[in-house]
Amino acid sequence: MPIEGIIFDFGGVIMRTEDRQPRMKLAQRLGVSVEALEKLVFASSSAKKAEMGYIGAHQHWQTIAKILQAPEEEIPAIRQQFFAGDRMDWALLENIQSQRKKYRTALLSNAFDDLRMELTGELPAASAYHISKTDQFLDFFDEVIISAEVGFAKPDRRIYQYAADRLHVPIEKCVFIDDFSLNIEGAHRAGMKAIHFLNLEQVHRDLDTILSHNHSK
Repeated sequence: MPIEGIIFDFGGVIMRTEDRQPRMKLAQRLGVSVEALEKLVFASSSAKKAEMGYIGAHQHWQTIAKILQAPEEEIPAIRQQFFAGDRMDWALLENIQSQRKKYRTALLSNAFDDLRMELTGELPAASAYHISKTDQFLDFFDEVIISAEVGFAKPDRRIYQYAADRLHVPIEKCVFIDDFSLNIEGAHRAGMKAIHFLNLEQVHRDLDTILSHNHSK
């Protein structure tokens, strides 16, 4: 069945932690392992509540600061250093931009209620790619679905169906790209084709293989 919609995860796919040194130094300063710090931010009970929209991102970070016995006024600095090693994949964004000429595109992220605000605004110019300073990240997608805003998260099959519905594309005509195998399995169960993100070259190759069937029919 020909593909009409391409759906991308955000963290770990479009935005990836390329330099772990800032996070490791932060963990050392706070007296915890980097693994424990990442679990607090992404996989604790507070994180899961924030991911589902039961609490706001600020309340989640307040909980983290309390557990780490850090003053609340240090939260902005802690957040900044935690994510300081994250990098936007401009090559992938350029690819998404080109795919929009033929396919509906969506961002589907398990994220807190502040993600949309953080992604609003102009991007820094990426002169090596066809991305100008006036481009806005959210404009690279026809739809942006954030778990905290809709009240369910990957791998719940409802969020995949919701994304397909928002794109006005049958779910079986969507392909989903994510770096977590659990979320890939969820997409398969929901009826989507899915690609497990390992690296940019592999994703381009796998996506081209799937999309080539569109042109061979």
